[in-house]
Amino acid sequence: MIRGMDASLPLRVAFDHVCAPGGWLSPGVLEIDGTGMITDVRSLRTDSMDARVEVRPGFALPALPNVHSHAFQRAMAGHAEHRSPGHASDSFWTWREAMYDVAASMNPEALESLAALLFVEMLESGSTAVAEFHYLHHEPGGIAATPATAYSDAILRAATRVGIGVTLCPVLYLHGGFDKTLEPRQLRFGHRDVAAFVDLWHELDAKVEEVPHARLAIAFHSLRAVRPDEMHRCLDALGLARTGDTTPVHIHVAEQPLEVDDCLRATGKRPVELLLDENLVDARTCLVHATHLSDNEIIRAAATGAIAGLCPTTEANLGDGLFALSPWLDAGGAIGIGSDSQISVDPLEELRLLEYGQRLVHGQRCVAAQSDTLHVGDLLWTRAALGGARAIGQDVAELAPGQRADFIVLDGSHPRLHSHGVATIRDAAIFSRSRRSVVRETWRAGERLVANGRHRESDAVLTDWASIHT
Repeated sequence: MIRGMDASLPLRVAFDHVCAPGGWLSPGVLEIDGTGMITDVRSLRTDSMDARVEVRPGFALPALPNVHSHAFQRAMAGHAEHRSPGHASDSFWTWREAMYDVAASMNPEALESLAALLFVEMLESGSTAVAEFHYLHHEPGGIAATPATAYSDAILRAATRVGIGVTLCPVLYLHGGFDKTLEPRQLRFGHRDVAAFVDLWHELDAKVEEVPHARLAIAFHSLRAVRPDEMHRCLDALGLARTGDTTPVHIHVAEQPLEVDDCLRATGKRPVELLLDENLVDARTCLVHATHLSDNEIIRAAATGAIAGLCPTTEANLGDGLFALSPWLDAGGAIGIGSDSQISVDPLEELRLLEYGQRLVHGQRCVAAQSDTLHVGDLLWTRAALGGARAIGQDVAELAPGQRADFIVLDGSHPRLHSHGVATIRDAAIFSRSRRSVVRETWRAGERLVANGRHRESDAVLTDWASIHT
């Protein structure tokens, strides 16, 4: 931690370059209060107290929130890359069988050690906060955990240990598909009814209050698992249906063509169309994946302010398809990025693949660039930070007064970055890759958790994980 002896005193930290909302400050100063909030961002003034502040090398930028994570799936990354016996081709639906097996192996101790390792990886790669889409509620067979919050507690302990900001999104999961009951392997995810889930949510609300830089949100697994009327009943029971409520609401939607087809058969409407018609989409909604949208759904959903929670490496790994990025951006749509199945834990890689997928489909370069933002890296970084902050419900959108001091420092001496100035630094960070990360430091709430690319707890966390998982 870089602070004075008294952590309640303001911290001034200066860098060669600071990415402020109005443009780059070179050099720039961040002033941070004792609670970790930014109180001022300004150019370095040599005629003031700033003159005493050491100017640190590098480029300070807003960290990139991770809007969608399933921590337990870190255990299966790289272990499902084989043809499934008895299947002519593999898809999300065959991958899901392997996911069920991994979920069945989890207990709270294993989940905590795995989540701590994962969260260290996130911090080292440039994410200071994560939305954990958490549906591992019970023991196998649906037997109640002891306590009922045991698996959520494991996530919160892991986050506290390594210092990542966490938005816990407990998942309501009631059905095994449109007009299907829960399968035996889904029982540990599900609840008997909305009321049982509401009880869990209230228990978690009290616990999250005690965790630094944490908040509670809500997730509906999908329209396969929760009907619109059940979503309404849940929001009503939790007091989250009122106008102006800002509690994030996350849902997997339109990830797979089969899901769209099943929704059409069961309801006569496409998934996002159904949610829109039911008034279940607004500016606090994170539509996770949203891969297969009609033109009308794009226009209507974007207009609500909803965030598209995109996970390009997972969507590629599962063969989901490509999100319609250009129409979404043209409609004013917001985006955030997530690591989802943890096949990769690197927000810069997610942004790179997001753009590269569009280039392959459209046969052109710089697809995400727009008339007011010609550099792809600038647009993707800014949009992912702004949309991601809203999706997780935490004040980490930009380096500005009133925001939490969550930021990363790019290593300006890195071989991939050393010849770049502020005009191209985000392009270089995203699109010029090497074995060594360009992220030198990660700060959360004014506290430096990662220095020289390494989290201060990385060795201990890896040791604990290895002792349990080997």
